[in-house]
Amino acid sequence: MKVSVMGAGNSGLAMAAHLTHNGHEVTLWNRSADTIRKILNTRVIHSRGMLNGSFRLHAVTTDMREGIGEADLILVTTPATGHRDLAEGIARGIVRPTPIVLCPGRTFGAIEFRHVFEQWNDRTPLSVAETQTTIHTCRKTTDDTVHIIAYKDSVRLAALGEHSTNDMIDSLPACLQHFVSPAASMIETSIGNVGMILHCAPLLFNVGCTESKDHTFKHYYDGITPTIARFIERMD
Repeated sequence: MKVSVMGAGNSGLAMAAHLTHNGHEVTLWNRSADTIRKILNTRVIHSRGMLNGSFRLHAVTTDMREGIGEADLILVTTPATGHRDLAEGIARGIVRPTPIVLCPGRTFGAIEFRHVFEQWNDRTPLSVAETQTTIHTCRKTTDDTVHIIAYKDSVRLAALGEHSTNDMIDSLPACLQHFVSPAASMIETSIGNVGMILHCAPLLFNVGCTESKDHTFKHYYDGITPTIARFIERMD
């Protein structure tokens, strides 16, 4: 399958390596060339942890049209703050109907994505879905290396558009399908956005460490102490 992975952050590198390992033709797109300078030259991602090896991608680019190309599937792995710009860019560059999955959608990301997409392209039918969270627990350790700590089970996915949720799951590569399960609706994936529970409090309570240039801060390992964990549980 030809898959476009949009975004070369933590989950983007993990997704691209995972799909390439399973025999898919992966094009990795990123907005900034500086972030992916090394991968632009080598087209190689090094993975450690649950997936060990070096994986050569089909293409790496900062050009939106090249990034989308003739993809069978587009996976958006950027932070949610990038969804609006990506929706516009994909709408301008897409040449045929292609399933798009926001990994994750965060809070009603698929609705925002469709709203912006249709402002720029009302000719191409849009099938978009969102996941509740990322499939990979991972950390980008260098410009071209990712540490995959774990794969998550039963990540909820919900579709918006002409395709049903089950249709969208069927459009995923087999190597991803067994990590996801159908959500009842987007209410489940969006109100169940785990990021707003698991990310905000530990970041704020550990702001001294996160801003320190002399400290390597691991969000979950270092940031969620017993006291902060109890606060998160009450907030949840």
